[in-house]
Amino acid sequence: MEILDLNKSVDREIELAEGEEKIFIWRLFAPEKLSANIFFLLKEGAKLKNVFLFLARGENDYSVNMRVVHAGGHSLSDTFIRGVGRQKSQVRISGDARADAEAKHAGIWLDGRALLFEDANCRIDPRLEILTSEVERAGHAAAVSKINDDDIFYMATRGVAKEEAEKLKSRGFLLAPLLRVGLGTAEAEAITEPMLNGA
Repeated sequence: MEILDLNKSVDREIELAEGEEKIFIWRLFAPEKLSANIFFLLKEGAKLKNVFLFLARGENDYSVNMRVVHAGGHSLSDTFIRGVGRQKSQVRISGDARADAEAKHAGIWLDGRALLFEDANCRIDPRLEILTSEVERAGHAAAVSKINDDDIFYMATRGVAKEEAEKLKSRGFLLAPLLRVGLGTAEAEAITEPMLNGA
């Protein structure tokens, strides 16, 4: 497993060799403005679990392009994008996944979700390109939603301050994909806490 903090604009290409299995966890929560292009190439039988987490605050302006190309057969990729937007932050994420003609029996899942507070804005665009007629699975999902005021009110009636309630909602939202790729709760919390505390 690799945990990578994006603290400057970056262009990165990563190749997974035949039969290689990797988990990547990306964290984006510090710089005011950032542009990132991240490209994965999967060879025969490669397996990728990819989690991209962001927490945007204030005037943050993030633009991220993430692309996964399946070049070999029986390759699998699961990409989860999860983020929280606050204040007047702006986030644009493009998630592309492609199965080449040689990538028979590939499995692709691309899932992007964002939770917004105040006047934050986020756009997540998942796209699939399938060039083979023989895939195991191929799908994508995206959802961007404002925090539900009823949830915060309910927590307030139970004695939870508004700021703490918002932090709890954000924590659960960011933890979910980490647990889904097999991390334990303590390990997942160690990854998300610096983001939630603004470290």
